[in-house]
Amino acid sequence: MAQVQVSHPSLQQLRVGRQPAAELEGLTQSIESHGAPAVIAGLGALLESLIQLLGRLIGDDMVERLVGHDSPHDMDDDEDMK
Repeated sequence: MAQVQVSHPSLQQLRVGRQPAAELEGLTQSIESHGAPAVIAGLGALLESLIQLLGRLIGDDMVERLVGHDSPHDMDDDEDMK
């Protein structure tokens, strides 16, 4: 998150809460300060960054398989996963 916050200041107020909630804290304040479009753009960049990092850890092909499914139930039908 720290890397994305540099290029998306609208995310600088956000913090990930502790378990069990693990929610984004400061989201409302960030939207009020920077506007919803800026926060949406920042969250999109954050998601892209997380997917790229995950790709480096487990491989892009595995990430594509994980992200490409619409729901967890689709994975039950994937013969390669059985």
